[in-house]
Amino acid sequence: WIDNAALLTNEITPTGSELAPVLPLTAQAVAEGALSIDHVAAIAAIMKTVPAEHETTVVGYARDFEPVTVRKLGNTLAYSLYQNDPEPRDPEPAPPTNQHLMQWKNGRLEIRAKLDKVTGAKYEALLDPLAKPRPDTGQGPDERSRSEREGDALADLVDLMLRADQLP
Repeated sequence: WIDNAALLTNEITPTGSELAPVLPLTAQAVAEGALSIDHVAAIAAIMKTVPAEHETTVVGYARDFEPVTVRKLGNTLAYSLYQNDPEPRDPEPAPPTNQHLMQWKNGRLEIRAKLDKVTGAKYEALLDPLAKPRPDTGQGPDERSRSEREGDALADLVDLMLRADQLP
């Protein structure tokens, strides 16, 4: 009620200027006693979706119909005004970027990465040869799981890169 009343009353600015109501035609109809508070709520909801020049039409609906019907007519009006507008589109997805997250937990470094197709393929090409099961570990066949082999392969890759002359 307070929000609707604010739409119907004049406002005085700090400088003393008087501003007209947001819904002047509705305020006039309320002052005449032609509209109920439910009508005002319906008009306020409709006027959020249609341009201000259509207040006359919406107030006309409110003078002739119940608030429920006013809302339906207002929705029809809004549809008729915007039916030829282009359909809203989903925003274009952001281009994928490579992401890398490192976090120390309980004395161990946790690494997570999201890589694009090309970079992911290069990463796999570097790790795969190093992650193959070793035929003989000196204590029998390689019992490590795939994730353990890939973790060891990453450690081997780090060691290889640290020995590269091209790195700073």
